[in-house]
Amino acid sequence: MPLTQANRSSRESSWFWRGVRTLVGAAVLGLLVATVAPFARGAMPLLGLFEHFSAQLGAAALLGFIVTLLLGMRRWMVVALALIVWHGIALFPFLPSPAASEVAAAGAPPPLKVLSLNLWYMSEQRPETVSYLLGSGADVIGTVETTNEWRRDLEALQTVYPYHVDCVGKVFRCGVALFSKLPITDSFADRIDGKLPTVVWAKLEWQGVPITVAELQMINPLIGLREGFQMQQEATAAAYFKTLPGDLVVMGDFNSAPWSGLQRDFRAVSGLDNRGRLAFTWPTWAPAAFRLPIDQIFTRGGIGARDVRPGPAVGSDHLPILGEIFRTAP
Repeated sequence: MPLTQANRSSRESSWFWRGVRTLVGAAVLGLLVATVAPFARGAMPLLGLFEHFSAQLGAAALLGFIVTLLLGMRRWMVVALALIVWHGIALFPFLPSPAASEVAAAGAPPPLKVLSLNLWYMSEQRPETVSYLLGSGADVIGTVETTNEWRRDLEALQTVYPYHVDCVGKVFRCGVALFSKLPITDSFADRIDGKLPTVVWAKLEWQGVPITVAELQMINPLIGLREGFQMQQEATAAAYFKTLPGDLVVMGDFNSAPWSGLQRDFRAVSGLDNRGRLAFTWPTWAPAAFRLPIDQIFTRGGIGARDVRPGPAVGSDHLPILGEIFRTAP
């Protein structure tokens, strides 16, 4: 019996919605696979990189939950909801904390303003970057990927930042530097017992009490992925910072998200903390929703950090990360 026009339209509509549900289900399944993939890093280290995308996976799961709710796909809706909870738990400790600002605002003296920036080896906008740093208002600036060419350009900072320390051109693969408005009473710029990463730190007198500010860069996770080079650098740096006394700020490009296993181990060993400070800084060419929070500001001792945020694009593939350091104890 020939199909009527109404029957044909109904069947075509049924096929369309069946196809839509299939695609939505496949998308939610893909989010589930990406979420559990890091657990298989032992067999395939590359899968461990998915853990850095928790913010994006959580946002996609939220969208999946809304779509499956509208389509009446109850089983997939439950899966999407579970993924939202999973990623929400991972992200929650790093969401900006209003409490930090409230503590600092109660008649506290002016904060120490800090800024960290991956200058980027391939930058073609050096004058713009230098101009931004000069007008940033930061008290201490830390940079990574500071080449000899960059170092010459950064000499222009001396008018505002007369104190600096680095090992560029002196130590192999040293790209770290610090520039300060405050006098430096002690400093270090080298590898840690001959091992990477290279670290630079400067001890300053701030509000009558010494404070140490350090800068470093962890290796790109794709380099030596199977050998675990990045985790080796994390272990070396964490053990080193554990030995530094007093109030400590550690900034830089950690090439990892704050909820990652690398930073979890770093916090546990070093005693440094970066919870409540989420700044999506890389890559600048991607829409904000797709950037990763791989630049960090850690603190330890009688100090905290507030107003941690990304700065504007100034020629690098990273945005600067800025923050205000305040004392939590007299």
